[in-house]
Amino acid sequence: MKIIIGKTARLPGKFIKNGSLSDRYKCVQELEDKFYQRIQRYKSAGKDAFEYINKAYSYVLEGKNIIQTIPLSPEKANFSVVYPAENAISKNGTRNILGYIVELLVNRTDEQFAGVFTDTLMHETDHLFSYLTNPKYVTRIIKVSQNSTTAENCEKFFINNIQSPVNINSFERKLNRFVKNEIPKSQLIDILQNFRYKTINEINAYNTGKKYLFKERLSNPERIYPQYHDQVEIQNLKGKFDILNEVLRKTLQTERKEIQTKNAEKLTCYKDM
Repeated sequence: MKIIIGKTARLPGKFIKNGSLSDRYKCVQELEDKFYQRIQRYKSAGKDAFEYINKAYSYVLEGKNIIQTIPLSPEKANFSVVYPAENAISKNGTRNILGYIVELLVNRTDEQFAGVFTDTLMHETDHLFSYLTNPKYVTRIIKVSQNSTTAENCEKFFINNIQSPVNINSFERKLNRFVKNEIPKSQLIDILQNFRYKTINEINAYNTGKKYLFKERLSNPERIYPQYHDQVEIQNLKGKFDILNEVLRKTLQTERKEIQTKNAEKLTCYKDM
């Protein structure tokens, strides 16, 4: 199946000065800062309706990308999320990604913009801008999702073991068992790469949410805020990221050896003919 990330689902070259991951994330951070500043301008002008979140995205991205922002009631959903928006699959099996849908939980408190917590808004904005700057990652997400059973198992594993307070030793055992018993060998590298990127993406998004939440609190010190819980530490995400890197390294090493062995066997076969 062919996957096409359309121009409206990725950033034009003028935004990204270099193709490296670190440079792409610098671009993400610059866009986030512009987005936050725009939200502050709306807030100071008394414009805090939900529609202004989408207006801020459109302003920062110069109207070149398709972004749909949807308010969610806490009674109808447990968490906010960003995911690709696409056309119906074509007759030849091509999947065309047009943009992204941003679903945000709305819960009116003093610590919000348009009913969305500051750390939640900036966390999901980090995901959105990361997708826009990394079309190869979005392609991998969709590629992994094509096998519905495997995709469902992977999502459950990610939520229950990576994005949850599972200790490092237990996580390593569960990951090795999952890799051995649940993942088709043909998809192993793509899925490990997907886990790896999703984990660093969550680390970045949580840190971004924390950064702007504390910036918000510093600008309004007279307010009393609820206690902040650092999810990167609670979920042991950095340690899990290191383990995923190591498992991926060993998997790639094993695959290279298998390819070398097969090539050597072919060469021997030709010599014997």
